[in-house]
Amino acid sequence: MSAPTPPDLIRTHPVSGLDYLPWHESWKRLVSGLPDAQVKYIAHWSDEGGCHVVLSVTAGGVTHDGIGFEPLRSTQQTQKFSDDGFKSAYSDALSRAIKYFGVGL
Repeated sequence: MSAPTPPDLIRTHPVSGLDYLPWHESWKRLVSGLPDAQVKYIAHWSDEGGCHVVLSVTAGGVTHDGIGFEPLRSTQQTQKFSDDGFKSAYSDALSRAIKYFGVGL
């Protein structure tokens, strides 16, 4: 985990232009260094803004929380009730918790 992230794993967001490490690559890097890593789902809810997910990641005896949010799109007003909104918010929350372990920064 202390090694720099290989450049071929880094993606660039098509809209914002920001670089990021996909959640599954972050998870693989975390587990390779801390094989006892576990994810605990805490809660999720939807409101007029979108879908929210809260979870925690525990690895090496340390726990970090992550909160993910997927906003409603004007063309997808039913997204707050969809699987896509939940999945997107979940992966966002997971990435945010993993970054506290120093992965994907």
